[in-house]
Amino acid sequence: MAASTDRDIKELKELINSRFNAIDSRFDKLENRFDSLEEKVKVLEIGQTKLEANLGKIEVRLEEWKPSINKISDLAEKVGELKNWRQIAVIVISAVLAATLGWWARSGKP
Repeated sequence: MAASTDRDIKELKELINSRFNAIDSRFDKLENRFDSLEEKVKVLEIGQTKLEANLGKIEVRLEEWKPSINKISDLAEKVGELKNWRQIAVIVISAVLAATLGWWARSGKP
């Protein structure tokens, strides 16, 4: 009876050890996953730091361009005014040319 009990105890020890080995391997896998996640988080933090630095540069550049950006509405208004003056000039020139051509056609002399 002692031999069968020793054999049963050995089987139980092997079973317990195999379970602990399986648990250890699972913990190792989890540790590897956590390590890879930590590396990814570090990469994301570095990327975020670089992005924040770039955003700061963009904000500085926009502040530099702000006077020029504010002038755009004034320039658009001036272009609109020039467009009206251009139309008036075209009408005046057309009228002068029409009158000249009409006068020239009526007189018959070049």
